[in-house]
This record gives sequence, structure tokens and C-alpha cells, in this order.
Amino acid sequence: MELVGYSVRSASYEFATSYSVPLDFLPHLFFPVWQGEPSEGSNNEYWAYFGFAPLVLALLAPFLRKNRRAIFLALFALGTLSLAVGHANPAYGLIYQLPGFSFFRAPARYLLLFVFAGALLCAIAFDDLAKRLEPTHRGRQRAWLWGIVLGGLFLLSLWLAESQPLGFWIAAWQILPLIFAAATLVLLILTRQRRLARATFQVIVTGLILFDLTWLAPLFVKTLGQVTSPASATIVPRSLSILDPRPGRERVLADQYIFPSVPAIRNSLYPNAALLYGKESANAYSSLSSAWHESYLWQLSPAMLNLLNVRYFTIPLEPRPRAKIAIPPYTLALNLLNHEEMIPPTQATAIEVSSFTEQADHLADGTIVGELNVRRRDGRVETFPLRLGIETADWDYERKQPPHQRAPSAHSFPAFWRAFGRMFEGHTYTARFPFAPNEIVGVSVRVVQPEVYLTIEEIILYNGNQAIALAKLLGKNDFRVAYFSDTAAVWRNRDVLPRAFIAHTAQVLDDAAAFARLRDPEFDPAREVVLSEGVELRDAKPSRDSVEIANYKPERVEIKATTDQPGYLVLADSWYPGWNAFVNGQPAPIQRANVIFRAVRIEPGTHDIVFEYRPLSFALGASISAASLLIVFGIAMLGLGKGQ
Repeated sequence: MELVGYSVRSASYEFATSYSVPLDFLPHLFFPVWQGEPSEGSNNEYWAYFGFAPLVLALLAPFLRKNRRAIFLALFALGTLSLAVGHANPAYGLIYQLPGFSFFRAPARYLLLFVFAGALLCAIAFDDLAKRLEPTHRGRQRAWLWGIVLGGLFLLSLWLAESQPLGFWIAAWQILPLIFAAATLVLLILTRQRRLARATFQVIVTGLILFDLTWLAPLFVKTLGQVTSPASATIVPRSLSILDPRPGRERVLADQYIFPSVPAIRNSLYPNAALLYGKESANAYSSLSSAWHESYLWQLSPAMLNLLNVRYFTIPLEPRPRAKIAIPPYTLALNLLNHEEMIPPTQATAIEVSSFTEQADHLADGTIVGELNVRRRDGRVETFPLRLGIETADWDYERKQPPHQRAPSAHSFPAFWRAFGRMFEGHTYTARFPFAPNEIVGVSVRVVQPEVYLTIEEIILYNGNQAIALAKLLGKNDFRVAYFSDTAAVWRNRDVLPRAFIAHTAQVLDDAAAFARLRDPEFDPAREVVLSEGVELRDAKPSRDSVEIANYKPERVEIKATTDQPGYLVLADSWYPGWNAFVNGQPAPIQRANVIFRAVRIEPGTHDIVFEYRPLSFALGASISAASLLIVFGIAMLGLGKGQ
């Protein structure tokens, strides 16, 4: 509970009601394929089905047996179902105000309690109806016959579940609800007319339920229930080879625009997958992720990415939408394809572009795949062609051997393609276009071949020998392709900041103002830190700093820092209750820095700084556990004493 108040669980009403069951999913209670198969375009938590006949019996229970238990269970079932629809329930906003209730998310999970109450109501109705029927010898004989028939159908269901494809079961469930509805109706009519013996009724209802649920299972087994091979976790991804093996040096950040295949999860180090290989990720799927961290990632700017110590941005590529090129988001990287980026007037005599193509292996030398447009200050636009084999080419030239030549390489990177079966070198290509001296105010790239993926890695303006990166002029990150495969692309962020550094300018701001400052183009993350509280500092003169991480572990970080000016040692690890800091062996307060990180104040000199995780909740939990063991031991000893 010490941590829950800081987690995403306490973020907002919108978060608490996320994964509420949409009202149009409620027909799943009778018709499981109402919205298609379980894995198709919807959340798997929205399904709740415990059989057609059981649901009908549950509805009848409070009318058949009007006692406190049945009425309580009926009200409990209605209450949990109303909670499951979350924000569609007008009363949910009032319930959200109850202490502790806001820590829980995914109202759809109340369906579990609804099904539990429904099953108990079904049992009540089943018992009541059975008692209204006479136990007869002939009825027991018929029950045996019905048991053999329904048992055979049950075994047939098991065989079909293994042998038939998913399409068979989806088609079957288009008519099965009607069959179960008719069977339930006939059964209830015969029961009301007392034309069934008790044993026959019990066997038919039991068999019908087994048959119903057995035919439902393949829908989930063949979709959500697919078991992943252990090899998917034990195989070391090839993309791992480009990362620094030393802990505390860098992080990865995965793009989550799709939910990828298992190979793509592994090679892109998708959230939580990085932990399998001892690597650190800037995003994770965890109920205890801080609300600040979640907000930070949603508002991510280039400077904020650098502060996160994200050296590698990974992009899953399986499945890959047809229109998606494998580049970081435009909020972080250059956005030039069919889009003009305006820049401050910049004197230039040439422009250089690094690029590569995909899916161009059927095109010959000289084919124009794009046009680079340069806008001068006077409004005129000069256009330069990007031609295969001259200015650009397919990145996987070695694998495909296309009919066009290789263009001059900008740089190479490790690559892999499963169909090719081995590692090879991928390439980006460079082309420089000189022009008469001009002030440039805009740059864009027009895609000429729509079936070809054209990726612009970098553009540099030259004024004589002076190089001016377009990314810098636009306040974007400088990315380079570091690894490429059919399942993931990895881009290296060359502007990344170290995990620990010293900032000599500090200001104290509330969270809203802090986020605004972090996103300000004038904010310099390497020199300035924004604190939630503490002493403000003004940068007086250039400083000489040295920061080295001597030891990095999840619960303890040791840093040696030297500076000639007062400052804040910023560690780009999450601020969270339970962390303690020591400077030269003396306790020091930890400030929440740049909204989500940790910082301690240091004076000029050389310092040994230690961050150590000692949460109060752990100490209290250990004390309670120890006291409980002593109490249990004492009770046991008293019991032994009395026994003697």
C-alpha cells in the first residue's frame, strides 16, 4: 500500500474505468461470437459465458426459491455486472470516490464475480427443479441411456476440439446458441409438466452444460490459449548484440503502436521482454509503474527521451502495417516524407541526405523513388532526385541482389532475415547535392514510388565545410539505424544523456509547469534540472565535472562524482518511496527531479554517492511476518504442552 498511491492505479477516473465492458458486448452472455472470435479486435476480458442453460436457470433461481440466499446472490450478480460495465454505469463515479476503490482498474474483471454468483444461482435452480420431480426406477434407466448418449457427445466434442480448425467452431457457434436455447426451453417445459423423472432431468442438464462448455473451449484454445514455446524466451535475440553488456549504461524504448508477434516481441525487447535478457527498458507493463512515469512517456519530447537514458529506440515489424515505415515517431525524429519541415533561415551551399529503400528490388538503376525539395528564403524550390543505384538503394542489398547498383554507403549495420538464414550487413546510402549559396527555410521529400518504402535517416546542410544537421535545427533527435530484421528495427539515439550527470542550474516547479519546461525547446537537459522541491541554483560559469557509476544494481547504485561548482547529481532512475541517499556516508535528501528521476545536492569536491532501496513497507512486512511466526510457534508450543 506504500507504493499504490504513486502508481498508475491512482492516476485518474479514466484510467480506473479503462477496460470497462462495452454494453454491446453483453450479448456474449448468450452468444459468445457476437463480436467475433476472442482475439479479433477486442479485449479478451470482455467475455463471460458459463453456458446457456446455466444462465437461464440463474435467472429463474430467485423466482423458484424466494429465500435470502437466492435474493442475495441475485443482487450480488446484478451488482457485479453493473460494476463490470464501468463508466457506462452512472453510479460508478460515486463508487470511485470510496477509499481505496480508485486503485483498481479494469472493471471487466468483475465479470468473474458475476459468473461465480451466476453459477451458485444455477445450482439453486437446478436443485429446486430436481426436487419437484419424482424419483422413479424407469427414470433412472432412462438417465443411464441419456448419460451414455451425452457422454458420447462429450467425447466427440473433445475429438473435434483437437481435429477441427478455428473456422469450424466459429461457424458452429452461429447456430449453437439457437440449439441450446431450444433445448433449454423444451427441458423447462417438460420439467414444468413433470414429464421427466428426477434422475433423467439431472443427467440431461449436466450433459447439456458439459456439451455447451466443451464446444466453447476451442474458440479460446485456438486463439488466446495458444501456448508459446519455451524457446521463445530462451533464444537470445540477435538485436541484443548491439547493446552495452554493462548494467546502468543505457536503456531501450519500444514503440507500442502494435501488439507484435512473439519473434518481434523478443527482438524489439518489447516492454517486460527486456528483463528476460538482463536489459533495461524505459517502458514496462506493471501495476506499480508510477503515474508520473506514465505521464512522462505520453508527453515524450526529444529532450525527455535523452533524459531517460534511451540509447536505442526499437520498432516491432511483425505484423507490419502496409503504410508503416520503420522509423521512430515524428515527435522525436525527422518527418519529411510528403511533409515540409520549416527551419530558421540557414545559409547553405549544399545538402546531404542519408536514406535507404525497402521493396525496391524489382526496380532498375536510375528509377526515381523520391524527390528532395529545398525551399529558399525567396520562395523558390529546388528539387533533387533520389534515384536507385545513384543516391539510394535497398538497405538489404546483400540479401536481395536487386537489379539496381549499390549507392555510396553512409554507414552499415548488422541485419538478419529469417528466410535468408544468416546475419549480413545492411546499409544506408548518402548523396550530396551542391547549389548556389542561399538561405534555406524548408526541406521536404516527396515519395514517387508509393509501393516502395523510402526512409530518410539524416539530412545535413553544408555551408562550406560547416555541417548543420537538420534534426538539430528542428529540435529532433539524431537517430541512426543500428539493427534491422524482418521482425524489428533498432535505431541508435546519438543524443542520449548518461545515466548520471551533474546539473548546475535548478529551479523548483510544480508538475504541470515542470512538464511544460521539459518540453520547452530552450530547455537544456544536460545543464538544467527541474525539482519538485529543494534549493534553486543558477549556473555561474562553465564547470568541470566527472561522474562515474562504480556499481549498479537494482537496489543499490554507487557513484563517484567530482565537480568544481555546487550542483545536483541527477540519476535517471525512477523516484519512488523507499530510496535513501548517502553522500560520503552521510544521509542526504533525495529530490524528485525532472518529474520522475532522483537527484541529490552536492558541493564542489569529490564525492561518493550511494542510492539504496530500503522501503518502509518491506521492514513492516518483515516485522509482521516475524511476529506472526512467533505467535504461531507460541500457539504450537502451548498445544504441545496441553497435550502432555
